[in-house]
Amino acid sequence: MGCWQEDPTAKFGLRCTFHPKCPFCKTPLRVLTTNLLDFKLDEEQEINSHALDVDFMCPACGYLDIFGVAISEEHWGRILKLLADLMEKEEAVYLGDVEEIRGEKNVVHGVSVKHTPLWERTYNIEAHKPKFEVKCFHCGEDMTLRHTTLHYHDDGSHEYELNQACYKCARCGWFIRFNIIDEVSYLKEIHTKFRKDIIHHPPVEEWSEDKEKERQLKSLGYWGGR
Repeated sequence: MGCWQEDPTAKFGLRCTFHPKCPFCKTPLRVLTTNLLDFKLDEEQEINSHALDVDFMCPACGYLDIFGVAISEEHWGRILKLLADLMEKEEAVYLGDVEEIRGEKNVVHGVSVKHTPLWERTYNIEAHKPKFEVKCFHCGEDMTLRHTTLHYHDDGSHEYELNQACYKCARCGWFIRFNIIDEVSYLKEIHTKFRKDIIHHPPVEEWSEDKEKERQLKSLGYWGGR
């Protein structure tokens, strides 16, 4: 497993031997979710692959990252039991049904953040803007806001939820997400104003009149890609 070691005392049965940090603000990342995977690599020979995807989130800027860790079938079974025990203790929450969903068993471990400090409200269609430079970690280019998605419950059950902002690098294609935590009342205000759950940026109608911007827009995947 390389940089990951089995550890029955760790919350999800694995411990990384390095310290994941946010590439934007250098804040240590926290585990957000774990996805236990069991799938066939070869239908004829029934060769199974077992893995644990570990999703991390930066508590300061909301940056999301993921590590896919290959594990043995025996280790997979031990982790499954560990996660089931967490669920019984209500220390973790399953997404969806407890039964297998597309071969995945997803668990939310949670990052205790009531707001994302490195973002500020814009009160316009973007909803939030970063207080830091969103530059591509791979080629140094400024990244472009691709779309935002508002996630919140409208039944008053939650005070804080999130706006997920997705950025893309036009040069190398790196695609990243930020979970921006804010009050439901503000997210609801933005949703009511623009009547959209997913808002694409920049609006296609504003770019289509400019040939250079149209070329850039195509390179970002607005036609024929993500």
